[in-house]
Amino acid sequence: MVMKKLILVLGVAAGLVTMGAALTESEESVSMSYEVAAVKGKLLREDPAPQTKLRSGDRANSGALLRTGWRSSAEIGVPDEGAQFTLGSRTRVRLAKDRPGVLLEVEKGRLRAVFEKLTVGPTRDRTVVTPSAILAVRGTEYGVAVSKSGDTNVVVFSGTVDVTGLGGHGPAVSLKAGEYCTIQRGQLPSRAMPHHMNRGGWDKGHMPTSMSGHGSGSSMGPHTGGHSGGSMGHGG
Repeated sequence: MVMKKLILVLGVAAGLVTMGAALTESEESVSMSYEVAAVKGKLLREDPAPQTKLRSGDRANSGALLRTGWRSSAEIGVPDEGAQFTLGSRTRVRLAKDRPGVLLEVEKGRLRAVFEKLTVGPTRDRTVVTPSAILAVRGTEYGVAVSKSGDTNVVVFSGTVDVTGLGGHGPAVSLKAGEYCTIQRGQLPSRAMPHHMNRGGWDKGHMPTSMSGHGSGSSMGPHTGGHSGGSMGHGG
């Protein structure tokens, strides 16, 4: 009788451990739903296969790889996180999966991000990553451009963005509205510098004058020209 009770107790304990492991795995498997709010031109989901053309009103799941076409743009929303991303021409992004706090991975191109202040629930990280930087915010609006070589430029329009090199090495650079910085792949962010850009100029492909001709600037977006803030060269 004692042996049977012992076996029963051990069985229950094993079941609880298994259940706990399953819950932990489920909690770690972060998955979000992304909404396509608008598309101008072409927006493709390249991964998972088969390649699919997305339209306004479609949804995409965590882990998908999206790419805009030439002279195209798209708006992607993450309603549960109060975030919206406006993707520029020939931009490639990965909708983050199983990376707590990360919403988007920008592989190449440019976008403008808008984060609303969260008023419900605990404060949590809402992060965008690039091949060279980690961008952490609470409630703000900024532009990020990533070159073919993985260098990153960040321009802040409102709020504050904390920028660190990929891997979190070195101190973060805190960018306020009206400031920008550059991050070369494998390097620490530059110091914060002033810019005099507006959102419209950014969406048209312009960059602050002092960014033009920066090591990564010439390959990060479509050439638009004719703006006092400078412009970006042809993208890949």
